Parts: sequence; C-alpha cells; structure tokens
Amino acid sequence: MMAEQADAVSKSDIEAVQEWLKTQPHLPAITESDIKVFLHCNYQDVEAAKVNIEKYYTFRTSCTDFFTNRDCRDETIQVAMSLSMFSVLPKSTPEGYRVAYCRLLNPDTTNYVHLHAIRMLVMHLDLWMKEEALAPGHVILIDMTGMHLGHLSKIRMGVVKNYSYYTQEAIPIRLKQLHFLNVVSFMDKIMWLAKPFMKKEIMELIHMHTSIDTLIKYIPLDCLPQEYGGGAGPYEDLNKLYRQKLFDHREEFLEEERSKRGHVDESKRIAKPKRYMFGLFG
Repeated sequence: MMAEQADAVSKSDIEAVQEWLKTQPHLPAITESDIKVFLHCNYQDVEAAKVNIEKYYTFRTSCTDFFTNRDCRDETIQVAMSLSMFSVLPKSTPEGYRVAYCRLLNPDTTNYVHLHAIRMLVMHLDLWMKEEALAPGHVILIDMTGMHLGHLSKIRMGVVKNYSYYTQEAIPIRLKQLHFLNVVSFMDKIMWLAKPFMKKEIMELIHMHTSIDTLIKYIPLDCLPQEYGGGAGPYEDLNKLYRQKLFDHREEFLEEERSKRGHVDESKRIAKPKRYMFGLFG
C-alpha cells in the first residue's frame, strides 16, 4: 500500500503497532508503510488500527472466493471486464477526496456472474489502495445506467454479505461518500437486499441522484467524465487506462497468490477473536 498524501502519523504510534504485531504471530509481515495506511485510515487511533489489521488480513485469507483466481488474463475476469468498469477520476474533489467511478459497459446479463464482477472490482480496489490509500478521503460513484432486473436476479446474497463486510470493516479507506447516479426504479429492492449488511454509518454516506444536477454539489462537473459534460475525458478512455493497470500488475497478483503473501497462519494464532465476522471467526 502506498499513497499520495497523508495526515501526520507519529513514530510512536507506528512503534506501538509494531510492538503489538510481535505478539500476533499468526499475522504476516507488515511493513511500516502499511502500518501508516491503517493508522491513517483510522485517524491515528492505534487500537482501531490494530482491529483493522486483524480484520483485513484474516478476511483476505479466509474469503477465497474473492482472493483466488485473480489472473486478469483468466476468461472469467476478461468477461467481467467486458461487462463493467472501475476507474479513478483524474481530479480530486475540492476536499482532496479521490473518486472511484463504476458503471456497466454492457447491459446484457447472459454472461454476467456476480462473483466474478466483485472479484474484478476487489482487484481494482487493491490497486486504488496501493496508489491512494493515504488520500484525505475516498468517494465511490456508481452510474446505474444499463442496470435492469436481470442483474438483480443474478445477485448472490453470500457475495453481497462478504463484499459489504470487506468494504465496511476490512479495507483501509476513509470512505466519505457513496453516490448512485441515474438510479433505477427498483433501487428500493437493491437497498432491501443490502441493508441487513450495511452499518448505519455507511447508510448515512449514501446519496441517490436521478441526474448530475444534484451530484455536482458533491463532485464538481470538471471532475466527471466527458459524457456528463465534465473535464475528465471519455469514460471509455478512463476504463482503458485503469484496465491496463491490472495487466501491469498481473505478476504481483499471481505472486501474491502463489506465495500466500499477506496470509494469516491460523495455526499460530494465540487467541481466537472475540466475535464472529460473517462466520469467519469463532
């Protein structure tokens, strides 16, 4: 994990986490740079950072559905990339927040597999965190254009549950806003499915937009893709740029999986966690 900018993270806080890690033999080797990310994400709260580290590495080890078969040349990932996209908009918001932009590329659900789409998305999130984890804040913008009831029928609740857990509890980001643009008529059904897995704090970050008129109150027009009248260029170009990042980092993804780098060794865990996290912990 790396980043462009960060609040001050004290050396004493880093050392406190390093000392704690010496008592957690089940956790993988964690660099000082990664510790800074967890402290930054948790606003320099050492105890919260420790919890975040535990959740992050344990989830990534346990949730094999998301963190195996992450070869961007694999047919399942190739199909997922042909159906939907993830990119990071070039310009930050006035607050310095970095904005991830997602949308469908093809509304046909014939080959749409929910798990494969999420696996691809998580790969993109990994790259986003690698480059911009220390940004002042993170915003996710989802354009729902092209989504229809056929997609709803493909949603798998286990995937929703695990993805919700990962984005809310494990991944070290400062999520500030979650925007849905061009909301579909069945958005209430989507929220009904997702709500049981969403924390109140996340629900409060959600903004629904039927047009960009309300969106630009949060994300200036100049930050948005050309299709909305913005200055970020065509979304297809943004897609190509970020898709290429996956290929540029292909060997890193493969080596991580081969070597189990960043994996938890449960045989070395001294004490079990105090509560279950979606069945992962006892």
